[in-house]
Amino acid sequence: ATIDELLQYVGEQLNVDRVYIFENNADNTTCSNTFEWCNVGITPEKENLQDVSYVEDIAGWDGVYDENGIFYCTDITTLAPHFRAILEPQGIKSMLQCAIYDNGVFRGYVGFDDCTINRFWTKEQIGMLQFLAEIMVMFLLKKRAQENLQDTVEKLLMLLNAQENWVYVVEPESYRLDFINDAAKSLSPEAQEGMVCYEALHRRSEPCEKCPMKELGEQEEAEADIYNEHLRIRANVRATKVNWKGEEVALMNVREIEK
Repeated sequence: ATIDELLQYVGEQLNVDRVYIFENNADNTTCSNTFEWCNVGITPEKENLQDVSYVEDIAGWDGVYDENGIFYCTDITTLAPHFRAILEPQGIKSMLQCAIYDNGVFRGYVGFDDCTINRFWTKEQIGMLQFLAEIMVMFLLKKRAQENLQDTVEKLLMLLNAQENWVYVVEPESYRLDFINDAAKSLSPEAQEGMVCYEALHRRSEPCEKCPMKELGEQEEAEADIYNEHLRIRANVRATKVNWKGEEVALMNVREIEK
């Protein structure tokens, strides 16, 4: 929502016809229009500009930007034919673009189109558009980083829930459960995240005497065989120090030995 509002603000304040963001795919071979704002009477082009190929459609586009990441064209009829072939159907007469770089790698661009006149932007306007583009890119990269992190977390949880062993995450000092996988919940349905592990999984009032988590100091990993009197199961319990949501915790992997 913030990015959409920024595009609208820039378009209205600087009286351009179209403001947009193109993002590259993972291997930087294509780009897609992911955000677009159009002025009154200007036809949206977002749906027509998906998976545009840097090889077949706009070969060499990443090379049009200057050392400051700016591409400024007052008249698109001066551009190479394969560039005009994709720009002219959009009704563009002049354009200004700011490249998006992520850790020095070209990852797309923010663009401003004028579909009415061959516009000459002043040095001050170019500087303002570049500044606003950098703000949009900041929000965009943060958004993508959050999405990538969420995707990683979801895949991790799927992996942990697919394990046949009990897998759960415990805060070492408080014994508080931060995560319990499906296998553990199936054997102990009452167990909930936020409970202490020895009460939730063993129905004990104090920590297990042989809990390997107690050995995690300088050691990265420890294990012990523990008998769960509540479930009448003997299991091998392995504790491993891991980072979970920015904190050092114990990942517990429990494998049943015998009932």
